[in-house]
Amino acid sequence: MEKVLRVGFVKFIIMLLVTWLTLFPGLGNLIFLWASPYYRIGAITALVIALGSSLAMWLLAGDSIFDIRYIILFIVIIAMKIWMTLDAVSAYER
Repeated sequence: MEKVLRVGFVKFIIMLLVTWLTLFPGLGNLIFLWASPYYRIGAITALVIALGSSLAMWLLAGDSIFDIRYIILFIVIIAMKIWMTLDAVSAYER
């Protein structure tokens, strides 16, 4: 059985800042939670999905921002940020 990975307050805050203030949700989790395969795979998945959605939003930039595709891609990016926030919270040392 794998040892549960825990992070301190500073790393937790950095993970949240990277997740919410950049276009790279999951990058902070990937850096600080690399030792755990569970967190690593989840962070890579969230990062790839968010970057793909950001690229698709950029390609749709000529269309109206009220286009349903644009809104769905935005929701996907927010969902990846929420997922990485929940992973950071679960790894936070209480």
